[in-house]
Amino acid sequence: MITGLLSLKAATIWLSTETLGLWNFLFATVSYFALLEFGFGQGVARLLGEPLAAGDNEKASQLVTTGLVILAFQGILVLVIGLPLGNSILNWAGVPPHLKQQAVVLWWVIVLVRGLSLPLVILHAIIWVQNRVYIVYGIGILGSWIGLVAFYYGLICGANLLAYTWSLALPALVTAGLLGSAILRNSQGIQIRRSHFRWSVAGEIFGFSSAVFVTTIIPQLSSVSQSFIATRVCGLEATAVLAVNTRVGQLLSTIAMRAFDAFIPRWAATYCESGLDSLRDEYVRVCRLVFLGMAGTTVAVLLCNRPFIEWWTRADLFGGPLLTIVAALTVLFQGILRLLTYPFMLTRNMRRFAWVLACGLVIELVLQVLLASYYGLAGLVVAVPIAGFLLVFWFAALSFSRIIGAHWWHVFASDALWCLPSLVIATVAGAYWIPAAQPLTQLALLTLLGAVLVIPIGWRTFQLGRTLTTRGQAD
Repeated sequence: MITGLLSLKAATIWLSTETLGLWNFLFATVSYFALLEFGFGQGVARLLGEPLAAGDNEKASQLVTTGLVILAFQGILVLVIGLPLGNSILNWAGVPPHLKQQAVVLWWVIVLVRGLSLPLVILHAIIWVQNRVYIVYGIGILGSWIGLVAFYYGLICGANLLAYTWSLALPALVTAGLLGSAILRNSQGIQIRRSHFRWSVAGEIFGFSSAVFVTTIIPQLSSVSQSFIATRVCGLEATAVLAVNTRVGQLLSTIAMRAFDAFIPRWAATYCESGLDSLRDEYVRVCRLVFLGMAGTTVAVLLCNRPFIEWWTRADLFGGPLLTIVAALTVLFQGILRLLTYPFMLTRNMRRFAWVLACGLVIELVLQVLLASYYGLAGLVVAVPIAGFLLVFWFAALSFSRIIGAHWWHVFASDALWCLPSLVIATVAGAYWIPAAQPLTQLALLTLLGAVLVIPIGWRTFQLGRTLTTRGQAD
């Protein structure tokens, strides 16, 4: 979070709004090449848990070797397809001539890093299944700081847009080395050999990963499509405004979801060993806990987004109170949807859900284009929860009740009603009260309202967290 804020500050000081928008457009566009991964990394991670839990090193080695070979081939595919497309896409986006040369170089670097890093997905999968998530997080934090230092150095040296190439390449090299070292120290009997490659295993991975691919790639496509559509409909500067106005929500929601992500490896292992019955009660409690965290995140975005942009970046990058409100509520909606949909991944019951997600994405893209044309960036962002609520939410909610055995309304209703007053007051305060005040008064209002509105959510979270901890110790 800290590195994200510092890099944003540096970018808004040294780069123009147009250059910042171009970076977000390029990175979002290259993210479309994630389609070529087909969910193999996620598929291996989910399938690998069963042979490791059973001590079947031969099967685990076949999964890892086969997955690594396929991911390496997919990485080559990214390079072969992505590198020649740079000029065409930049011309289509209408990149200004004075930025064209640097944009081409940056495109090549992003594609190279994306393609060459694709085989590393298998290393993430192994560490994740081994329940050594702290290693992934630690390497990610170290890579973020290395990237930040490289970014600052590039800006100071006058590299302008090319400073991003330094911040991408160095962390990728460090991450590759540290992940490989972590696997060598504790491979858990997994061996990567040519003899372990199996076409039958590739078919097994693909049969599972095709559904995983849809369920994991669609949220990413939804996110990157916003930058893509914003650039085409509203221009490069609007893309920069979108990135800045949604940054606080993205950072805080990532932190709020860490509590949920920390349970996933253990849930996967427990489900393989003893089924879903032993997880139901804990899953419901963790869902409630994370929902409260997401509600607190939404309150923070509603209150702090405008002051943060004006104090930390530049006032001209603020997209208006309506954009802040819809961005904050979108963060809350996406958090709830994540809690409702994880049981599909856990139980490997994803075929129909994948089709529903695909249909939901089509609806979302159509709404994004239409609403962005009429209402600008606010319309672009609000299309996400509208499309999700029309189809995906109801399918996930009804299935959640069937799989978990607890009605979704009963899980979230009492906590939602508890948080509702804070959300309403934060919406009004963030849109009208705080902007009208002087800077010192703004700071006082933020402090007072933040404390008053977060206290009830914090108290509820504390009570639920203590109950979860006590029950875990008893078990």
